[in-house]
Amino acid sequence: MKIKTFLFVSILLLIFLFPVFTNANSVKNVEDMMKELESLKVEVGKVETAKAELKEEEKRLIATKELLNGAIKNLRKEFSKLEDERLEYTTAVDNHNARCASDRSYNCNSQAASIRVWKSRCLDKRKTLRKKRSMIDERLKGLSQATLEWSKKNKANNATLNDLYVKQEQLIQKIKSHMASPFFLMELKIRSDVSQECKEMKSLEDAHRCLQRVWDGAK
Repeated sequence: MKIKTFLFVSILLLIFLFPVFTNANSVKNVEDMMKELESLKVEVGKVETAKAELKEEEKRLIATKELLNGAIKNLRKEFSKLEDERLEYTTAVDNHNARCASDRSYNCNSQAASIRVWKSRCLDKRKTLRKKRSMIDERLKGLSQATLEWSKKNKANNATLNDLYVKQEQLIQKIKSHMASPFFLMELKIRSDVSQECKEMKSLEDAHRCLQRVWDGAK
């Protein structure tokens, strides 16, 4: 009979104490999760810094594109002026040829030399403008590639940041859940000799302060 009673009492004790045993490391688990949370915050900080740097890079890319668009606009104006000059030159050549055929007092050779200089000047301007346009096109091509690379980096960085935010929030909720557990409060009270504040804790906020005392080793 005594043996049966002993066994019965033992089983009851196991039933009541099993949750305590299985949750005996509640404070340690929370401490580990808090350390993990601190590490996550460091990672978030790094990715946030990268995000700020990418934002500055985006501003530079936009400014460069605006600059190149302005250069193209000015170049078009220069080409338009050159076209007007080409039409003037064509008209001058026609007039020159007509006068050479009809006006004997007109000095064809001298005027022809002047027209050739004019033509050479127009051709040089056209070469210069085409070279400028070629340079701008090269810069636009490089800008397009840089923008594409920036877009990929920005997308990857945002994805990483979102993942970290999700992990951080999940960990915070997990910590809150553990700290709301009666086993967590029970274990803190068992270790309450580290602080008078731990002895008087009655809420989750008190537990937070007590846990900080445990970490700091304060009395």
